[in-house]
Order: sequence, then C-alpha cells, then structure tokens
Amino acid sequence: MRRMNDKEILKLKIELEARKKDLEEKIKKLSVPVDFGDDVQGNDDMPEEADEAEEYGNNLSVADALKKELADVNGGLEKIAKGVYGECESCEHRDHCK
Repeated sequence: MRRMNDKEILKLKIELEARKKDLEEKIKKLSVPVDFGDDVQGNDDMPEEADEAEEYGNNLSVADALKKELADVNGGLEKIAKGVYGECESCEHRDHCK
C-alpha cells in the first residue's frame, strides 16, 4: 500500500480540522436541553410536552453518534501529529506496509 505524501496529509489534516469544528458545533446545539417549561395546564398540553421530550431524546441520540465520529476525527488528527497516520495497525510487521 502506498504511503500518503506530505501534501496529501496536510490536505487531510485541514479537512479533519474543519470536520472537527463542524461536529463540535452540531454536538453543542444538540446537547442543549429542550425547555419543557412549566406550561402544562392540563391534558391539552401533554402532547406538546411529549413531543418536546421525544425531540430531546432524538437530539441526544444524534449527538452521541456525532461524538463517536468526533473521537475518530480526533484519533486521525493525533496520528497525523505523531507522524504515523496511514501506517498499518493490524500486523506486527509494520515496516513492509510503509
């Protein structure tokens, strides 16, 4: 397998940094609790409260998936910083994979 050159790695780093920023912004927005308020005046408001609770639960699920992707992005950036991005991790003879 061909190893990436410095120009390709720099391009990837820029893309990963942009993706990281985007993910962090999305996670921040999705993690803000929905204001359920104290506007429950009886049974008529219950469907609205249920919808808000469902929306918040959905947002947390999406935020969790984005956090996992963010961890992968951060892992890639760490490997780039260490100079090991693209090296084989699955075999003990890494030299032949370079």
